[in-house]
Amino acid sequence: MQEHDQNPNNMRLIIAPLSGREKLTNQLINIIISAILYIAITLYILSFFDIETILIITILSPLILTGILILFRDYKIQFISFLIYLILFTVLFISKHNLLINGLLLTINQIVETVGIHTGMVLPKYQITVDENKYTLAMNLFWFIVLFFISFFSMLIVNYKKLKTLIFIVFLTVIFHLCTGISATLSYELFLLLSILLLIVYSFIFNPKLKYLQVGKSNQVYIVAAIMVSTILLIFIGLFIFIKPVSNYNKGNIVSTIEKNTINQLDRLRYEKELTNTFTHGNFHKLDELQLIDTPALELIMDKPTSLYLKGFMGTNYTSEQWLELDPENQYHSEELFYSLNKEGFNVYNQLHKLFNVINDTNNQAELTRVTVNNINANSKYIYYPYELETDLTSLDKVQTFADSKVIGSSLSGKRDYQYNVTPNLIPRYPELASKLYDLEKESGVESYLKNESHYNEFVYEHYLNIPEYIQLLLDNHLNIHLIEEDSHINYEIAIHEVRDYLYRKIKYNTEAKSLPLNSDFLIHFLESSREGYSTHYATTATLMFRYLGIPSRYVEGYLVTPTDIKNIDPYEKITITGKNAHAWAEIYIDRIGWIPIEVTPPYYDVMNEIDLTHYPEGHDKDNSQLLSNEELLEGSEGIQEVIEEEENSRNDIKNEDDKIDIWKLLFIILITIVLLLMIFILLYIIKNRYKLGKHKEVFNHQDMNKAIPAIFAYTMRLIHYSGVPLHTGSTRLYINTLKKHYSYSYSIQFEQVMDINQKALYSNQKITDDEYKLVSDFMEDTLSKLKNSRNIWQRVKMKYIDFLY
Repeated sequence: MQEHDQNPNNMRLIIAPLSGREKLTNQLINIIISAILYIAITLYILSFFDIETILIITILSPLILTGILILFRDYKIQFISFLIYLILFTVLFISKHNLLINGLLLTINQIVETVGIHTGMVLPKYQITVDENKYTLAMNLFWFIVLFFISFFSMLIVNYKKLKTLIFIVFLTVIFHLCTGISATLSYELFLLLSILLLIVYSFIFNPKLKYLQVGKSNQVYIVAAIMVSTILLIFIGLFIFIKPVSNYNKGNIVSTIEKNTINQLDRLRYEKELTNTFTHGNFHKLDELQLIDTPALELIMDKPTSLYLKGFMGTNYTSEQWLELDPENQYHSEELFYSLNKEGFNVYNQLHKLFNVINDTNNQAELTRVTVNNINANSKYIYYPYELETDLTSLDKVQTFADSKVIGSSLSGKRDYQYNVTPNLIPRYPELASKLYDLEKESGVESYLKNESHYNEFVYEHYLNIPEYIQLLLDNHLNIHLIEEDSHINYEIAIHEVRDYLYRKIKYNTEAKSLPLNSDFLIHFLESSREGYSTHYATTATLMFRYLGIPSRYVEGYLVTPTDIKNIDPYEKITITGKNAHAWAEIYIDRIGWIPIEVTPPYYDVMNEIDLTHYPEGHDKDNSQLLSNEELLEGSEGIQEVIEEEENSRNDIKNEDDKIDIWKLLFIILITIVLLLMIFILLYIIKNRYKLGKHKEVFNHQDMNKAIPAIFAYTMRLIHYSGVPLHTGSTRLYINTLKKHYSYSYSIQFEQVMDINQKALYSNQKITDDEYKLVSDFMEDTLSKLKNSRNIWQRVKMKYIDFLY
């Protein structure tokens, strides 16, 4: 029987054909791996886009096609299977094309919904033309077709070991996740990752392309495979149990932290040129010594220079470790509200300007100031805009707004140049606006404004009063103010005074504040341990205190254009705003008026223009007996630079047992990470060297046997040296006597014959015959067999996975 296969793509060494049982075993392994990968990919995709209406029978049906294509290698059977599939698809499309098309549209709408919930982006949806009771049928018919393609794709990946294709697709999925925040549930992600690792193990142990395994002739293969799969499975189970998932979220704490850091680094590469300040966009763990660098951040040109608060990052949701922007799901679901308000002429970004126009019954174009912004080094993700904005931000090119809390550049690198109009000095004059508003509230234009404001007011109170329950209890102990009614708030001016007074007396301003300890809550640590910090610390605390007092508030980071900056500046003269102008503050929502910045950091009390209280509406929201000026506050308090030493010392003596536990937990996590990285490195090292060995052995089946013979002989010599035969310099014939002693006389005779055939292949023009090729191949196989039989199982594992001998 001819043992040598002339096909260069032949997948095996020169061995006897597989028995029927071995073929069946290989096919069943292929089917199982393909089925696992298919189910993992399917569940991951369905979970990723939150598609819940797909039935189990729809998911399992495509496995029939996969099984036929793998189990029956006969091309006729495969062709008939494909033909049946195409006929089925054609019949479905002709008879149920309306359902299939609507299934596609329902899927697209669900993807749009998922993207919107996770990013806040509002994308158009398609109109569905079938009854709602047919939605499930339409989705399942469409996904029946899609899952057949996924099943076929999985079969190709497994059968032809297209790992690079699979890994590339996973890589694209990861990038999509980092950009949108969309992810599958943790269990499905782990299942997919485990199936990929299983496929990797299968590929380099059972891969016939590498030509180094004879499946069925060595139980060692199955033992090693079982050990590797079991080890990987145990590691993932351990990590799944140990890395505790975040509450109400499907990512573990460590995974979530890695992901956030990755996104932060990508954002920094995309949006920041040169560092101008060390503000952290609400990330408390990055807080360290404050650095306000004298590097240009923004360049402004104004036709009438005016001082401004320029808002950038706005924190809405407080967590123990950071401020988060308004939840994308809330942004998405509130889009209808803001669309309606904008249609009515009430734009939340222009609220102060709108109020000014309404109560003055004029557009006041002469009052407007034109501002041109050139973002030099500041974060270009954010559009820096003032409270007194007149321009509709949606009219700006490549600018995207999200609900009422975020304005960003929509291009890949953000936006660095833009213009807008402002109505200057409305912040210091807001009490005057309020007084006029109350006097004119029955006027038609004012009445329409108040009606629209009431709708936005509901949104504000729903989203900007939230504080964790434990923070509520903490502030109970620090503020001696309690609301009489649950759904009310105290006088704005009293609230501002109380918050500023508390921070002034209890907190020490220090730009060299220490970073937040691991696993600590920011506010608890700040109020009860450190009691020192800068504007981020003050603004965060003030925001939560205002919420505690029933006043909607947000944390803001941005830049100040101060009266000093515009002093002696001519119209259209360039104003350079450096990193020294970066600042953080709290803003509160005043009913009917809008968002107003509140300065709570003592060194900044007098930096911006003071609010004019002389026109505050009497009888509405003012109690003059409770108000203190900045000067009175400065004169009446002595605690700004002091912390009671006894309290501080006693506080420093307290040691939290949880910190010790966390240290061991951190060490364990580091150890697990190192072990996991080491295993991945070893696995990649094995794959690389096995691939090199496989490429070397491909020459063994070269169609030109004169090229194949020297490669086989060189490999045989490597086996002989590995068996303990010393290396001889000079003629190869010197090995003959050594081999007689090391093996046997017959073996040395065979070696001499093989050596002569190798000489013939190297130095003569004669063609190698099939019999000669078989003799050399058999000798190599016999040498490998003798070597393996002389070793125990662990030595054979070393031969295979450390020395890469076979």
